[in-house]
Amino acid sequence: MTISPDQFRYQCGKCIWIFDLFAHGFDFLNGRFYPRSDPALEHVWEAEQENISRYDIENQIVNADGIFPEIVRTYLDIPGDDADMEAPEFCIRLFSILSAIDRAVSGLNYLGAYLHLGARRWSNTNDYFERNKQLQRDASGHVVFKPRYFKQAPSQIWLDQALEDEKTWKKIPRRGEELDNYFENLLRLVPPEDCGVTFRVLRGNQDFHTLDWTSFKVGIVPLIEELRVRGSSAQLLPGPLVIKKETATPATFGIHIEDPSKEVLLDLCHRAEVGLRHLAENGCQIVLFPEMVVPDFLVGHLKKVLKELAIHDQPRPGLLLAGTFTRFVHKYSPNLPFNVAIVLGNDGEELWRQRKMQPYDMKLHEQQNFGLESVLKSESCRENIAFENRELCVVDSPATGLRMVVLICEDATRDPGLRCVRLLNPTLILAPVMAGPLDSSGGFGNSVSKTLQETPGIFVVANSAALARAAWGTRLGAPPLGIVGLPLLNVSENHRPLVALRELRKISGSSSVEVLIFQFPT
Repeated sequence: MTISPDQFRYQCGKCIWIFDLFAHGFDFLNGRFYPRSDPALEHVWEAEQENISRYDIENQIVNADGIFPEIVRTYLDIPGDDADMEAPEFCIRLFSILSAIDRAVSGLNYLGAYLHLGARRWSNTNDYFERNKQLQRDASGHVVFKPRYFKQAPSQIWLDQALEDEKTWKKIPRRGEELDNYFENLLRLVPPEDCGVTFRVLRGNQDFHTLDWTSFKVGIVPLIEELRVRGSSAQLLPGPLVIKKETATPATFGIHIEDPSKEVLLDLCHRAEVGLRHLAENGCQIVLFPEMVVPDFLVGHLKKVLKELAIHDQPRPGLLLAGTFTRFVHKYSPNLPFNVAIVLGNDGEELWRQRKMQPYDMKLHEQQNFGLESVLKSESCRENIAFENRELCVVDSPATGLRMVVLICEDATRDPGLRCVRLLNPTLILAPVMAGPLDSSGGFGNSVSKTLQETPGIFVVANSAALARAAWGTRLGAPPLGIVGLPLLNVSENHRPLVALRELRKISGSSSVEVLIFQFPT
C-alpha cells in the first residue's frame, strides 16, 4: 500500500507513537523509493547519515521509549510541496529515519536479529507489545518484529553445507526489490481484507526445549494406510474413520467416526504412539500428523505420551502438529464444524489451533482417481465444513527465532492463506493434508516452490496414505506422502526448492507402522 504525500503529511502531523511513524513512512516509500546506489546522490546519503549521528537520533528514539521524539519531527522537516516530498532528498531523509528506528529497536527483537542489548530501556514499549503482540497503535495494519530463521540453530551452516555439493543444491536468485529487505528488525504488513491475523508469542515454558540442532529433522506419521470402498461409504484403515456423502444439493462429504469400539480406538492410539516415540528417539525436532485423521480421542492420547516423555526427560519433539479433524467452534458456527488443526508443545500442552480457511471441492475426476465415484456421485463434492471467519494464527518462538503458521490442505495452495504467508515472512510453514500422491510437479509442489522463492523458510506438507495409494494404483514404488521445501534450489527437482518424500521407514517391532523422516542437510 502506497499513500499520497498529502496522506503522509496528515498522518505524520497527528502521529505521537514512533512505530506509527514507521508504518506511515513505510507506506509512503513502498513502491515509490528504493535505496539504490546512485553516484549522483552519494553526497546526500553521507550527509543524512552524519546528521543522524550528530543529533544522536537513534539514542533519542530509544530514550523516548515509543513516543515520537520532537528531534525526529524537526529532522524530517516535511515539505509542503508534493513534488519536494517525492524528490530523492526527502525520501532519503525519511528512509534514514526509518532505518534509525529499525536499528534502535534491535534490543527488543526477541526473534534474534541482534543480541538482546538495551531491552530494559524500552519498558513502556515492551509492556505495550506484551499486551498487543504488535507495535503500531493508530496506524492500520501491523508493525511486528521480523523473524530471523532459527536463532538457536546453525541454519546458515546447514545452507553452507548443502551448497558445498553444487550438483544437488543452488542458491535461489532473488528477483525484484522489496522495501522490507532493507530492515533487519521491523516488518510492516497490511493483512488482506478477507483474512484476519492474530499474533502469539510462546512463553518460556511453552517454547522449544533444549534440542540438538546440528541438523534439522522433521518426522511425519501418515497413520492411515488404506481406503476401502463399501457401498455408500469408504473406510479409512486402520481405525474407525469413514468418508460419507452428507448432502446431495449441494453435494458435500464428511469424515465420521463409525466404530468407536475400545479395541479399534486403542489400536489407532497405539499406532500413533509408536510412530511418535520412534521419531522422537531419532531426533526429530518437529513431528506432523496429517489432515482429518486425528480425532479428539487421539489428540488426548498424544498429549499423554508427550507429557510422559517430558516427566521422564526422554527424547521428544519440540513441536507436534496433531493433525486435524472436524471440530465445532460455536462462536463462529453453531451448526457446522470447522476443520481444525491442533499444535502441541513438547510436554503435551496445547499451544494453538488453526481453522481451515478454504474447503476442498473434490471434482469428479478426483473421485474417479481415488475410487470414490460410487460414494460421492457428483460433478463436484465439497468438504462440509464452516470456513468463516477466516483467520490465520501466527506464532513466534523466541527460543528458536521461528515464526510459524499452519496452512491446512487447500490453504497451502491458494489465497488468502498464501497471500498472508507472503506478507508475514514465516520461517516454518506446516501443512497437514489428505490428498493424492504429493508429486513435486503437482499443486502442493507448485505452491511450495512459488512460496519459498518469495518467502525463504521451511515448508512441510504431511499426507496420509489412503487416497495417495488409491490414486497410485499399480505403479511401481510408493507414492510420495510428504514434501519439504527449503530456501535453496534442488537441482534434481528441476531447480525447485523442495524434496518429495517417498521412502517410508517401517518401525521394527511394530506390525505395520511406517513413518517418514527428512534430515537437512541431507
